[in-house]
Order: sequence, then C-alpha cells, then structure tokens
Amino acid sequence: MKKTKLSLKEEKIISEMLDQFIMVPLNERIEDIAIYIRRKYSLKIPDAIIAATAYDTFSALLTADVDDFKRVTEIKIINPFS
Repeated sequence: MKKTKLSLKEEKIISEMLDQFIMVPLNERIEDIAIYIRRKYSLKIPDAIIAATAYDTFSALLTADVDDFKRVTEIKIINPFS
C-alpha cells in the first residue's frame, strides 16, 4: 500500500468530515444483505458489508473507490473528489 503524506489542512478536512458520520454496528440484517450483495456482485467481503450497511441505513456511500461499488445498483455512490 502506498503511503500518502497529508498536509495539516487535508488532515483537518478529513477529520471534520469524519466527525459528521455515525458508527453503525454490524447486525444480522446487514450480514444477510452483505451475503446477497456479495453473491450478486462478487464483491470482496469488506466491500459487501460496506455496501450492505449503506443500503440498510438508507445512506449514500461516500467513497473515492467508485469502480468497486458502481455495479451495486441498490445504493447511491458519491465520490467526494469529483
């Protein structure tokens, strides 16, 4: 994995953005949705869990890794850098 140096300004922006999110615990419903999404789209397990969580909480998925998630039609994807 390539390490990226963040400036203090970038670090502050990321920190402020992350402060706006809530932590969602993994539950049985999200697990079931993740299994469905993994089967349907052949996503890696962590990505399927992330997509399932977005779906279950009626949330948009904020990610720069759009290519991995763009096939998942059940969720809205937002790229914060575009």
